[in-house]
Amino acid sequence: QMPRNGEFGQVTNAFERLAVTVTERTASLRAENMARAKVEDELRDQMDRVREAEERFRLLVEVCPSGVCVVDESGTIILVNRTVDDLFGYERDELLGHPVETLMAERLREGHESLRLAFMQDRSRRLMGAGRDLVGRRKDGTEVAVEVGLCPLTLDGTPVVMASIVDVTERRRERAKLAQYASRLEDTNAELARTNAELEKFAYVVSHDIKAPLRGISSVATWIAEDFGTVVDDEARENLDLMLERTSRLGRLIDGILAYSRAGRAEHASERVTTGSLISDVISSVAPPEEMSVRLFGDFPTVSYNETQLRQIFQNLIDNAIKHLGRPDGEIVITCEEGDDEWCFFIRDNGVGIPERHFERIFELFQTLRPKDKSGTTGAGLAITRRIVEANGGTIRVSSTEGKGTVFSFTIPKVRPPVPAGAAEDDG
Repeated sequence: QMPRNGEFGQVTNAFERLAVTVTERTASLRAENMARAKVEDELRDQMDRVREAEERFRLLVEVCPSGVCVVDESGTIILVNRTVDDLFGYERDELLGHPVETLMAERLREGHESLRLAFMQDRSRRLMGAGRDLVGRRKDGTEVAVEVGLCPLTLDGTPVVMASIVDVTERRRERAKLAQYASRLEDTNAELARTNAELEKFAYVVSHDIKAPLRGISSVATWIAEDFGTVVDDEARENLDLMLERTSRLGRLIDGILAYSRAGRAEHASERVTTGSLISDVISSVAPPEEMSVRLFGDFPTVSYNETQLRQIFQNLIDNAIKHLGRPDGEIVITCEEGDDEWCFFIRDNGVGIPERHFERIFELFQTLRPKDKSGTTGAGLAITRRIVEANGGTIRVSSTEGKGTVFSFTIPKVRPPVPAGAAEDDG
């Protein structure tokens, strides 16, 4: 090794120090370059992922069933999907780069810019057009009712707004129809209320103005029968008896009219009714023939109902079954089944049955399947029963097989309707 004295030594030492510095600097640059390359690779990967995400976004927008329109902060359309093209009748390039107001009805364009700027200041998801008329304009100048949802997002690093556009023309048309139907229903209900009021007034007139002279006729016929019964011949006596029977029946018809007019109209408070006990009381009150079996089978619930109304329902149905059983030793069985929302009661008999063609007729006022002189009824009982049941939110049905028997069934909702209604008594 050569001595490093003098100038040569100084140069050598300086060169060595420089070599060390260069080596260290080279290593540092190499590390920095590797780190930079790694960052650049990560950045490229991230950009690739962003581009892939944006491409997926564009594909999703394109296949979205709702119209999608993306605008930048200036309100310029930068992206639309096929649904928007079809809804508004434009080609894609006729919309891209144009203001979003192109798609709006002319009368709405003037004030839209201020709304758009306000939205850019408060970028939050919101729904436009809900509960009010928002109208778009097609290329041909026709208008379309739309509902628009706004969603702020970032696309290609730029803040934008995505608008979802739904054609609500059919929805609004159906809503208008429903409103029209509701108005008609309201008018019909009002007319029905007037008709019911007139029916009730008529029933009172019939009850008070006709029953008074009818009672007079009946009284006179009774006096004649009592005073001259031994004097008149058999034919005259038979005619007097017929007059008494007819006036009595006419009185029951008048009572039936009054009862029917009240059924389902007069409000009665509901109460807790133990149906099993009530039905047993009804069976005792109608006093079926000794050889006839009328019984309950199974469990019976406690329901919320007006007791007078419910008693009238069971009395009419059980009395009807007894009168039309057609055999002295028949059987009537009352049962109940529980449903999800209601109780269903059944009154079954093994009588002569009812032809199916008469199923609806028997629920009409003053309709009977036997001559009224022989049946002893006015034909109002089932009509009144149906009116009470339906006024309380239930339904009543009949099924029957001729020669095997009949089943009447009616339902009581577990939840009471808001306006309970009552009815007057009837003889069945």
